[in-house]
Amino acid sequence: MKILIGVFIASVLLFIVTSPLLMIQTESAAIITCVIFQAFTTVVIGRLCGRVKPWQLFVTILIGSSIIDLYIRIRYFTETLGSFRIFVGILVAIVVGYLVFRLLPNAGTRSQSEK
Repeated sequence: MKILIGVFIASVLLFIVTSPLLMIQTESAAIITCVIFQAFTTVVIGRLCGRVKPWQLFVTILIGSSIIDLYIRIRYFTETLGSFRIFVGILVAIVVGYLVFRLLPNAGTRSQSEK
């Protein structure tokens, strides 16, 4: 449980750290942010899959990285519609990070043998 809380906090902090970059609203800033989230997801799941189930880490990262953004988007949907594609891009990057972890050689056997 402590690991999931730590991953959640790290995801929220990563979102906060990348937020100024997203305020630029350029294609390169969006791509860099998506790559950061994809790499973060792959590395965190890869390192912690022996102690926590990968899908739990995946869901925790998804929730942590979008909890602040979801509140703002629900409350001010029309005002934030211009950056909605960046939000979706981050979610897709996290999914891709999880898929990359699953496609890595020995990813499934590593998580099974360490448990």
